[in-house]
Amino acid sequence: MHSRRILAIIVALGCAAAVSNQGLLSAAGISAARDNFDGQCAKCHGESGQGDGPAGMSLSIRPRNFTDCSRMSKDSNERIFNIIKGAANRRA
Repeated sequence: MHSRRILAIIVALGCAAAVSNQGLLSAAGISAARDNFDGQCAKCHGESGQGDGPAGMSLSIRPRNFTDCSRMSKDSNERIFNIIKGAANRRA
């Protein structure tokens, strides 16, 4: 289970790296991404990113399973960024 949580965080970091100017994240950036995932994403997507978070169970459309690499590889980095950005805007 711990390895799946790490995978979910890596997916989130990959998305962040894809849109950063340098393509690299600092230790502070990695920590911030982890905190963001834990605070904003895990409640629906689950701590391990499998779409099994407690808040996601009441949604009519299940949250995406970030550990499904075959599914996640179908979306471009730009699309993933825009999805995350859109979700952030809906929470604001």
